[in-house]
Amino acid sequence: QAQRDFFGYHGFEKFGVEGQFHGPWWDE
Repeated sequence: QAQRDFFGYHGFEKFGVEGQFHGPWWDE
């Protein structure tokens, strides 16, 4: 998935249920 690669590329950590991401702009 594009999002998974995108977040992984930027070093964002994925946690919890599939689709929930941890990121500065995402949390904003």
